[in-house]
Amino acid sequence: MTAAERTRAITLVDEDSAAADQSLLSVLVAASNPVMARTCQPVVLSFGPAAPEAANVLFDVIEAGTEHVHRFWKHR
Repeated sequence: MTAAERTRAITLVDEDSAAADQSLLSVLVAASNPVMARTCQPVVLSFGPAAPEAANVLFDVIEAGTEHVHRFWKHR
């Protein structure tokens, strides 16, 4: 998959979540792969919240987002 294709896939994943003011689902993809974490960064920025530049901080944000997504969807 090219970088553009990865970015487009992540954007599609997050469009509905962002529109509904929910946690972005891309954190689930980003949590599983460092390459996807970097791919998610500009997509997250396009939907509003700031995505940090430093890798260690980015992964902390992804981890927190993942926990939030799990809590949000746990009983749905």
